[in-house]
Amino acid sequence: MGEEAQRKGGRPESPAPPRRSIEMKAVDAVTYRMIESLVAYGRFGSSNPEVALYIIRHWLMEKEEYLRKAIASRGAPLGHYTEPQE
Repeated sequence: MGEEAQRKGGRPESPAPPRRSIEMKAVDAVTYRMIESLVAYGRFGSSNPEVALYIIRHWLMEKEEYLRKAIASRGAPLGHYTEPQE
């Protein structure tokens, strides 16, 4: 089939990118209900893991500069710090 597409002048077939799966093992009821609503909406994915991945990807892109600075500073990796103990 790939040779046939090339002979016809179509776009050559490229191998599919590697895929990994996400398992949602423990989600509170409110978050689960919201993800289910987004699945029903259909714009962000057609399954719970697809919608969760969309949310994570969107959050990471939105916070990219902040995360780069936090990782570079190493003083507070990923913005997490521990409270000083008395």
